[in-house]
Amino acid sequence: MSGSDRLCQLRRQVFRIALGSFVLLGISTVAWAQGVPATQLTAVRPFGGKIGSTFDITLIGTDLDDVTKLSFSHPGITAEPKQRPSVTGKSVPIPSQFTVKINGDVPRGIYEVRAVGRYGTSNPRIFLVDQLSTALAAGGIVSLDKAQAVPLESCVFGTAEKEQFQYYKFTAKKGTRVFIDCWAYRADSRLDATLVLLDTKNHELMRNNDTFRRDPFLDFTVPEDGEYFVQIYDFLYQGGEPDYFYRLSISTGPIVDFIFPTARLPGSQGKYTLYGRNLPGSEKTELRSLDGKPLEKVEVEITLPGDAKSRWSLPLTAINEPASATQEAFLYRLKTPQGDTNPVPIFFATTPVITEQEPNSDAAHVQKINVPSEVAGQFATHGDQDWFEFDAKKGERLYIETYNERLGVPGDMFFRLQKVTKDAVGKEKVTDVVEIDDLKPARSGKRDSAIFDSSTADLTYRLDPPEDARYRLQLRDLFSQSRGGPNYLYRLSVRRHTPDFRLIAIAEPPVVPQQASNLTPYAPMLVRGGTKFIRVDWIRQDNFDGFVTISAEGLPPGVSCYPIVLGSESSGRLFLHAAEDAPAWNGTIRIVGKSQLNGSDVARIARSGVMINPIGDFSQTSPRTRMSQDFALTVSDQEVEPARIVLELGHELRTSLAGTLEIPVKIKRQPDFK
Repeated sequence: MSGSDRLCQLRRQVFRIALGSFVLLGISTVAWAQGVPATQLTAVRPFGGKIGSTFDITLIGTDLDDVTKLSFSHPGITAEPKQRPSVTGKSVPIPSQFTVKINGDVPRGIYEVRAVGRYGTSNPRIFLVDQLSTALAAGGIVSLDKAQAVPLESCVFGTAEKEQFQYYKFTAKKGTRVFIDCWAYRADSRLDATLVLLDTKNHELMRNNDTFRRDPFLDFTVPEDGEYFVQIYDFLYQGGEPDYFYRLSISTGPIVDFIFPTARLPGSQGKYTLYGRNLPGSEKTELRSLDGKPLEKVEVEITLPGDAKSRWSLPLTAINEPASATQEAFLYRLKTPQGDTNPVPIFFATTPVITEQEPNSDAAHVQKINVPSEVAGQFATHGDQDWFEFDAKKGERLYIETYNERLGVPGDMFFRLQKVTKDAVGKEKVTDVVEIDDLKPARSGKRDSAIFDSSTADLTYRLDPPEDARYRLQLRDLFSQSRGGPNYLYRLSVRRHTPDFRLIAIAEPPVVPQQASNLTPYAPMLVRGGTKFIRVDWIRQDNFDGFVTISAEGLPPGVSCYPIVLGSESSGRLFLHAAEDAPAWNGTIRIVGKSQLNGSDVARIARSGVMINPIGDFSQTSPRTRMSQDFALTVSDQEVEPARIVLELGHELRTSLAGTLEIPVKIKRQPDFK
């Protein structure tokens, strides 16, 4: 079969699948989108707890009617509705209140919780688990004399108040290294917190606004035995329920800042160096963290998992931004007498990994690398730049790719590629091939990109050598003169042409015509006879030009989904349809894309993308979105689709290119739908 015949066949297949989907599923009406609420979870108080503990939580949100179940992303975290006696003497659930149990074997980390009620499964919220004791913030802590005590190795959950300071206090001995960490932005809050450390005379000792993205962090070595105070407030003096929540922890660690190298091949075993603070068995270094504090290091041996399930699972870290949607990582925790450290990601590479070796900061000290390979590097100091050199063969297509933003590092990568040749007398001649700064497109203002935009400022360049030659690459941060440090990590991949693809499934809220610019967090709920769609974005690696068949797996009884085929498109809609007798159900499903790579069948599981906060006008404001650990779906047996358009053909429709096709339709209405 010729290439053109195959293309025509695939086009016909795409058309038949699209038409079949229309025949099978029909079209949901706008009236239903306008009339049915959706369970939305704004906040959870508290949004985390201690390993092995049992405690009460309160849900805050909208349309939380008949929420009788919480769904956690780890099976070791469970919840039961909190009960109270009724006038009849029987116990009844207290609305929006639950008792949560965290098993003792749940690893320290970041998880998610969803509420399940009459109007479906809610959007997810971050839920933190570690070994610190927890408490809730008291009211009226607006001055030093009213500060709430927070013992070392504990945390407090609170809400910042508008135009107000809040105060906490702790007691520590001289020489103790204390870490004060505020989780807000990383936990889906709108709060842009500022922390100020004060002594008993209200003298300022330290302050911080942004260390971990927009979250502040203080590393304080106690100068004298005594009492110290922590002031917290929003940077713009905003606040109030339910959006400005936080978790403030005061502990002595240990804390891991980063791990090096940042990536290795799946299934590999090797030595890694952990850099952090108060690490047991560590040695001091000359390195400083992003906040200027000294770092220690400890060497560990780690074996990365090599199975496909571990590679494709998406562990939540503090790096959950849409740009990281294509990355695969393994979470490592160092076990210590004080408990596990915070988890740090080790990314899975696709080629052998080498480490950057200094000195390589100019063309005279260039580091030679092989093709293919991946470099794990650091811009260790202000002004640091790294130079690499490799040999390329004529006709061998190569891709040069940098990873920086996708690692959660606040860099702005730049590279210059040069061709190195020698004249007849052996004198070196250097010719610039290309300079690349930003490939990320400007914000479009369109609804699709507003809901979830996975584009990245990381760089990719295709190199087609016209002849055997040596190439030299200069790599640096555009703002290197004003920033740098061991935390400024990057990955550099120089690989042969390796086409592949990744998928992102996005819970896209339905359009309400009167409020078309509004966006709200959303998880799809099907009613009997109803249809919902899932937006599926796909990202090509190395100009992958194949076709991908996308379908849903793990669907409940009574729910059907006709596959779709994506070719040149970057996005598609996958429709789910519930039969008129579909039973009630809630859980998670998988969106899977199948294609061929190098003559072999492959499957890729879609990552899930979600909105965090509602906004009034996406054309004016960019909503916050992030990755989620699963894709949730609810089927309701309490409601029926009020009206839908269906086809009752019984045969295949055919037309020619540029032809006209008449499609007979029939409207099915419920008796009360006018």
